[in-house]
Amino acid sequence: MPDRKRVILFKKKDTDDKYNQLLLENNFAPEFVPVLDHKLINIDAIKTIIRNGPKREQLCAMVLTSQRSVEAINEAYNELISLDQHVRDEWNLMPIYIVGPQTAEALGQLPLFRGSNHDDHWIVAPRASELIKSFSANHLDSTVLFLAGDKRREIIPEALSAAHIPLREIKSYVTCVHPDLANRIKQDDKALLQADWTVYFSPSGLKFLLNQLDDKTRFLANSNIASIGPTTSDYITNELGYQVQVEAEKPDAEHLVQAILNYSKK
Repeated sequence: MPDRKRVILFKKKDTDDKYNQLLLENNFAPEFVPVLDHKLINIDAIKTIIRNGPKREQLCAMVLTSQRSVEAINEAYNELISLDQHVRDEWNLMPIYIVGPQTAEALGQLPLFRGSNHDDHWIVAPRASELIKSFSANHLDSTVLFLAGDKRREIIPEALSAAHIPLREIKSYVTCVHPDLANRIKQDDKALLQADWTVYFSPSGLKFLLNQLDDKTRFLANSNIASIGPTTSDYITNELGYQVQVEAEKPDAEHLVQAILNYSKK
């Protein structure tokens, strides 16, 4: 049997990690390097908004670009003792603009939204540049709530401003480097350069990673590059100038591993 090809995934290894399972099943040797850590913030402010509801807060829609913001909503909701049914109904009828199908799926599983059909008023796009095409002052006639991270790009605020749609932005999380990243890079620097594949999950993760590396160019040029989705691919290609060999058709383990397998058969 040939040696297993090394695949380094720059993410935390989850319990019963699907990436680990599928890569092992397909004769790869996966390794995990946690890059990012996140801290939820402004939970009290989000809790007040949830309790009051969209009508009282004069909100016509909400924009979410990350699962971390979904986690912030959930934490705020769980701190509420109760929520009036009419307020719950308001949240479930409000248009929500979402970047990424996994973010939408995570939102739909929250107790606040679970059990309702949102197909006709949740707008989901794979990247922010496509989502903003749905923004229209004809449909968004009051303030839009944007729960954002500290590393968010300007594309959504600029698009809303251009359409003369009022924006209320609340930072729901901050992104920071994982406390173990520097030591891990120091210990495994040479080994990382010998990977057959490296897998990246976000532009912010890549930025934090590259800040820890002495030889950034050699690192990125030395392996096949796999990306979890279009936003990460765009950053690698347009900002860093490297070719992405494969991009997952959907941002999950099954599609990412299948993309690597398809490329390996060429």
